[in-house]
Amino acid sequence: MEFVRFQAMQKSIALAEERGPFLAFRGSIYDAEQPNGMAWQPPKPLFPYSRDWQRPELDWSNIVDGIRRHGIRNAAQTTVAPTGTIATVCGLEGYGCEPVFALGYVRHFRDGDQDVELTYTSPLFEEALHGTALSSHRIHEIKQYVAAYGSCQDLTDLPEGIRHTFVVSSDISAEEHVRMQAAIQAFVDNSISKTCNFPESATEDDVAQAYILAWELGCKGLTVYVTGSRQQVVLETKATREKRRTGPQPAPRQTLHKPTAALPDTRRPAEAWRRAQTTATSSRSAQSAAPLGAEGHHLSQRYPARHGLHHREQRRARWSRSKCS
Repeated sequence: MEFVRFQAMQKSIALAEERGPFLAFRGSIYDAEQPNGMAWQPPKPLFPYSRDWQRPELDWSNIVDGIRRHGIRNAAQTTVAPTGTIATVCGLEGYGCEPVFALGYVRHFRDGDQDVELTYTSPLFEEALHGTALSSHRIHEIKQYVAAYGSCQDLTDLPEGIRHTFVVSSDISAEEHVRMQAAIQAFVDNSISKTCNFPESATEDDVAQAYILAWELGCKGLTVYVTGSRQQVVLETKATREKRRTGPQPAPRQTLHKPTAALPDTRRPAEAWRRAQTTATSSRSAQSAAPLGAEGHHLSQRYPARHGLHHREQRRARWSRSKCS
């Protein structure tokens, strides 16, 4: 991705030399004439490269010099778009920076008022299966299993090389999902379309930790999906679909309704403190202004202000006092 970003910026500088920089260049992060100089700095990998993939050497000082001389035509040069459907139509096994969702799955799409289902099975996985010494009967069984559950990691009789190659989204931990996105985000100046897949057993704390890690590593956005948490989805395995259709509906997750104040607001502590103070002041003001009941207690204490009960009791109390006078 570093190579892609370098080439994109190099071309954008050439376009700026020909047509001029983008209209809001002055005062932007690329403007070297600001009091503190150019705010933009060449991107660096999240972690040092540990392998040599015959990556060409890139001199980022040429990019900095080019921006100083000519500006840059595009305020943003790179993104990773949501290309799942396009990739599938083109016959690709992967899409964007996502791992393969599953080796076998069902894709839903709307055709008017109808929900249409398309069944998909990885042709590359089938090709790899036929290259093994497994019997045709066993290959058929494996195909049926993968078509239902989407993963081959539990099939221990498969060669280890195949299991290591055909890793899908559910085989990867949430932390690995986030770190993969962060490694690419280092060279992408826009957000990235990426889903962090969680199993059904995921808790609110698991999801919170993924978001916190993504923020700490510099990701500009994160999408999470907990398996089975939605009734309408685009992709799902056959096993998930059958469980959703035939199994009992899960009770609402109470953890989803916990106060968000349990998570620290590390970005804007002053703003969070002001919101908390405002909320506390408003609650005290509402309680002091509430009418007294027959026992001398505030009605706001006897009738919590949920579902409009507080306001109805206030109106009743005012009506009672007006009738008595």
